[in-house]
Amino acid sequence: MFLDDHPFRSLIPLMGRFIKELHGVIELELFRANVPLNISQTIALKWLAERDGRPQVDLALITHRDKTTLTRLLGTMEKRDLIYRKKCNTDRRVNRVYLTSHGRALIHSALPIVERIVDRALADVSADQIKSAKEALYTMHSNLKQNYE
Repeated sequence: MFLDDHPFRSLIPLMGRFIKELHGVIELELFRANVPLNISQTIALKWLAERDGRPQVDLALITHRDKTTLTRLLGTMEKRDLIYRKKCNTDRRVNRVYLTSHGRALIHSALPIVERIVDRALADVSADQIKSAKEALYTMHSNLKQNYE
């Protein structure tokens, strides 16, 4: 590992490489299984499968996408018949996002693949290691949040 003399210089790039590798493996396995979704579509569909009809702005927040990027993603997904958007009956400014039957079928095919990959990644990681990693990430997130609110 490079620059191990300072924890930040090795931890942060390692986290970035892990996420990039995880996303790449997921997309490769989805492709091999003939599930035509990329990682961004999979993430959005997963949140909709948990609660269909989410407001578009909420989906932007929970997927950590800015509104413009999410709007573009949803437009592509709509063209592919994965989702549809509908104006809220009580507030016409709010777009709600719903899964189509095609989108629901694809996410139900994708989720076991994603779960299998995550399980493989965590295979030799103890519960204590996971707990420590989560605590460290929450602390780092909190440190940044305190400085920029």
